[in-house]
Amino acid sequence: MNRILIVDDEKSIQLLFADELTEEGYEVITTGDGSELMGLIEKKRPDLVVLDIKLGENDGLDLLQDIRNTYYDLPVIMCTAY
Repeated sequence: MNRILIVDDEKSIQLLFADELTEEGYEVITTGDGSELMGLIEKKRPDLVVLDIKLGENDGLDLLQDIRNTYYDLPVIMCTAY
């Protein structure tokens, strides 16, 4: 597992995850826009997605279902500040 996609609308959370995971040797991709999630997965082929449950206009649980419908074996970690 080398590439991790972080999806969170809070820039500070993106930076926190990116800094920590990069220090551990992972390639990290970040986005705050749930609408571009599926395109990023297709283009970047991450080994893991860390997905915020509350993404402004997007619902992380709906996005999880989209991921499962297309990339059923892609590991996803759900996170939230709530």
